[in-house]
Amino acid sequence: MASSKDITLKAGGAVYHFKFLEWDTVFFGRDCYLLDADNSILVPSAKIRAMAAGKLKNSFVTVKIPADSDNGSIAFLQTMGFAYIDTEITFKYAGGKAKDPSLAPGVKVLELKKNEGLPCEELGGVFRYSRFHSDTRIPKEKADLLWINYIKCFRPSKAGRIFIAKFRNETAGAVLANVSRDGKRSRLFFVAVLKRFQGKGIGSALLRYAAKKLQATELTVGTQAKNVSAQNTYIKNGFNEVKETMIIFHRWS
Repeated sequence: MASSKDITLKAGGAVYHFKFLEWDTVFFGRDCYLLDADNSILVPSAKIRAMAAGKLKNSFVTVKIPADSDNGSIAFLQTMGFAYIDTEITFKYAGGKAKDPSLAPGVKVLELKKNEGLPCEELGGVFRYSRFHSDTRIPKEKADLLWINYIKCFRPSKAGRIFIAKFRNETAGAVLANVSRDGKRSRLFFVAVLKRFQGKGIGSALLRYAAKKLQATELTVGTQAKNVSAQNTYIKNGFNEVKETMIIFHRWS
């Protein structure tokens, strides 16, 4: 949804649309934006660079663009102050009809209708491969806190789902999912198992349970290229089709 605080810069055939991010702005204490590549024409323009320097002063901007993007566009983003942060791989679920998860003794998986009783601090602390953790401008403690606060504020709805695993009645892991407005697509964007419960197949059980619950949608999950362990887990559990690979840049000013 468009915000009155969005910024669109145009010059010649170039269009750069910056989407205002309210939650991020509150958390980081400065204006935050996403350069919306899908609604922009990212061609080099000295006028765009000059306008951005003024309009985006004292801000934090993220952009994700396909890894096979034109080298000229990528080079121009770097002249604007964007620095490479990470590479994100999106896997599509291609496992057919999801089966019930195989559960180890003492493990139970379920969907939460209310965000209550989650060990938010522990969950946020174990999720260490996000783009925020890869940015040297953001201390690890700050990146952890971002996810801790996000989990605390997440409210289950038709558009947002929470799946958890319990081991002997103690929360051991969680998966968060976003569902598109038309209900045709869903994306798992937070998959975490607490350290003391790892190695019990809980991550796989969560993924299979989420896949079964969301099997009527096109289901995807993303992870960073350096997180090989997560990639192996996703592939093993039916997320074995690479849908896209995106390069992530951040711009601080």
